[in-house]
Amino acid sequence: MITAYDLKGKPLVAYRRRRRRITKMTKSQRRKNRFPSGWDENKVRKVLAHYENQTEEEAAAEDEASFKRPSQTIMKVPRSLVPAVRELIALSKEH
Repeated sequence: MITAYDLKGKPLVAYRRRRRRITKMTKSQRRKNRFPSGWDENKVRKVLAHYENQTEEEAAAEDEASFKRPSQTIMKVPRSLVPAVRELIALSKEH
């Protein structure tokens, strides 16, 4: 999972691009199911409810636990390289 935080309060570039693309879509295109395979509106609502109802302590504990997973690595990547890193990850999942 790659998460990007903007500490200056500006919207992320990817969010702005996605937003622009959505506004150009027709109403019928917006109504189509745009969830990833295996996801639906109900699942999205459950995930949102989980994180919205999480206390700060629970969120911190979840974050700390993610750093301790032996099968994953956490690293800082310059924002300009995030698209390339995502592409490499996608390529590695294909093989």
